[in-house]
This record gives sequence, C-alpha cells and structure tokens, in this order.
Amino acid sequence: CHIERLAKDLEELLSFLGIGEFYLLAHSMGNTVAWCFMELFGQTRIRRYVLYEESPCLLSDPSWTEAEQNRYLGKFRMPDVWSFPAMPPGGGAIDPRRAAFLSRLVREHLSKDWRDVVESIRIPTLILMGEGSHFGTRELWDYLHDSIPGSYLEVIPAEQGGSHMFHRENPERFQELSWPFSGRCRQMESKRYGREIVLRLDENDEMNACVERACLEHGVRAARVSGIGAMKEARLRVLNHTGDGFEFCEIARNMEIVSITGNVTADGNGLMIHLHLSAADGSFQLVGGHVVHCIITNTAELFITETEGDLRRAEQAEGLLRRMELC
Repeated sequence: CHIERLAKDLEELLSFLGIGEFYLLAHSMGNTVAWCFMELFGQTRIRRYVLYEESPCLLSDPSWTEAEQNRYLGKFRMPDVWSFPAMPPGGGAIDPRRAAFLSRLVREHLSKDWRDVVESIRIPTLILMGEGSHFGTRELWDYLHDSIPGSYLEVIPAEQGGSHMFHRENPERFQELSWPFSGRCRQMESKRYGREIVLRLDENDEMNACVERACLEHGVRAARVSGIGAMKEARLRVLNHTGDGFEFCEIARNMEIVSITGNVTADGNGLMIHLHLSAADGSFQLVGGHVVHCIITNTAELFITETEGDLRRAEQAEGLLRRMELC
C-alpha cells in the first residue's frame, strides 16, 4: 500500500457518495494522506482543514542544524526508516499479511517530505498541536503557522492533555477548539413560506453551516440569500489586487451585521454556500468581505429565496474562483 493509494481511495469515496465540497480533519499520518490528496486533486473542494498533530518531515536531512530539525520535525528523531518498530505496540497476534502491509505503509509514511505541499495550502486551516507531543517545539508550530497564510494555531498545554492523542485525553476541549471548522449550527430554526425560507440563527450558530443545513432540510438547490444580525467572531477574505491570492481579516469582537448577501448553488450532489457581509463596530466603522466563517451572537435573521432553474458551480476553478454555471 502507498500513501497515494489512500489519497485515491478518499477521492473515489467522495465521488461515490456524490460529495462536492467538504470539511477535512486529519490526525497524525492522516495528514500525509490529506497532503497527498491536495497534491493530486487540488484544494478547491476543501472548505476547511484541521491539521492536527503532524510534521511535514519525519526523517532528518543529515545537513540540517538542530534548529532546522526542531523546525521541520519537532522533537521527533528517527535516524532511518528501518529504526522504526515493524509494528506499532499493542501486543496480541496479528495476521502476517496485515503486519507486512502496516510496516510498509508506516515506512513509506516516514520517508516522505511534504514541505512543498504544506507551503502551498491556501484554504482556511486550523493547526492543533499538543505541547506534550513528540511534535512539541515552538519552531515547528511557527513553521506550520507561517507557511499557511491566514491559518489559526492552537497549542494545547500539557496540563490540559496536550499530547499526540489530545482528542482522547481531553475530548471536551478538543471539540471546543475544533468546532468553528466543523460547521456548528445547534440553535437555528427555519420555516418555509412559499418560495421563501426564513432562518433564525441564535448564539454561537455558524452562518455558512446553518444556511447549508436549512437548504438541505427544505430541498433547496439554488437560492438568493439576504439578512441582518450580530456576530462575535468572523473570518472574512477578499481577492488581492493581483488576483492570485486572498487577504484575510480576523474579527474577534461584537459587531452589528448591517447586510448579508449571497447565493446557494448546486455543487455535485452537495451545495456551495457563497455569502458576503458588511458589519459595523461601536465607532460605526465598516468591514466587509467574503464569509469564510461567522459566529453569531444574540441572533441573525436570514431570508433564503429559492430560485427556479439549475444553477451550478464549475467543477474546475479558473484561477482561484469556481464560476457559476447557468444550466
């Protein structure tokens, strides 16, 4: 088995299930599968990515200094692929074929260098690292954070269970940190009135996820979206002046949303939610842009107007954008 085969398996599963865009959370070696997927199939379908506990390299280049090893490996030190145990610990009998399969996969995993892919990531990314992990060096955390523009970095203290298996040590804290990237919508309510779906969001609801959920619940495949409300956290982006990248704005304060506008289109068997907003602070200063994610405070009121016809997103991006197709 090869990492490339696992990445292809993921692509074939998404195709079989008819999934267009999706959220991706990868832990440990799962990140090498995610990076291989990005290299083979691109990043345009990945809405948000949680990079959880992995380094881009696991074998040191003999020419690297100690600082470079800390930057690319963390605390992990392995002189060669053959020094790693043939099987992970755990004991018990195991089928020899399975043992050979896992040993080959682990050794291939150890031999890869993914720095070029990591440095090419241009999707909303949350980096979760454990202070007590074998990847626990400030140099590695900063390298990942600096390499992925606009990324979030969360380092979990060792006393809070911040290890390589943080999700087991402290599942409540793990969920609390990762939920903005998992599409949270717990309090929302929606109701259809003819072609109009009225959607009310409440405290801590995430706007994109709630619009998508309401559309799925009411069978909407194409629509216009408008609304108002209030937010306490958001990430907005705009296309830069050269058109080859994005500028990001991170907001972590209460603001009045004076306008929400956007659309919903089909994306394979799924949906693409495309929203923009403008919001004002207490000094009446405005900020606006494309909504990467937006966490509501108090409430937001949205109207989703269903559109007749078949509106879809192009499968292939033109530059950084996937244009609307009028079918």
